[in-house]
Amino acid sequence: MTTSAKSLFSIQGITGLVGLQGYTGLQGYTGLQGSTGTTGLLGVSARTTSSCTTSSLANNATDSSKSIEGFKSYSLLKINVSVAAWVRLYTSDSTRTSDSGRTQGEDPLSGAGVIAEVITTGASQTILMSPAVLGFNDEVSPTTSIPVAITNLSGVTQTVTATLTLVKLEG
Repeated sequence: MTTSAKSLFSIQGITGLVGLQGYTGLQGYTGLQGSTGTTGLLGVSARTTSSCTTSSLANNATDSSKSIEGFKSYSLLKINVSVAAWVRLYTSDSTRTSDSGRTQGEDPLSGAGVIAEVITTGASQTILMSPAVLGFNDEVSPTTSIPVAITNLSGVTQTVTATLTLVKLEG
């Protein structure tokens, strides 16, 4: 073969076309973004005390005009009463009013709004709530007020102080 013939045979062919890319499936549906959750507790609330004192009450007289400053919802741990008394805590002013005809020793109706009641028989008596009692304000616009009714059972005319030990759960 001659050199020119050899060159003809060493020429390479043209590279063929590249095939088409295969089909990529559709992207799956991405769900809607959920709402942001509530913030967790940053720390546990410390115990606190809050109290109220009645005006001077005759024996067996009741003061239903007082409220104890607390929280919108709370855990009630203890109630300390300065003298022998019957102390009732309520969810609202209206439930306190509705319960005013109930006598000592008579159980409140279910759902009547009575959070707790204690009867003490001596001076400076503390009643431990075991287990703790969940309390809350159930007014149309909840407040930090804890409506209370206090009946003096000391046998003499005097003031009565009720002191609550609470843990804040809400506002």
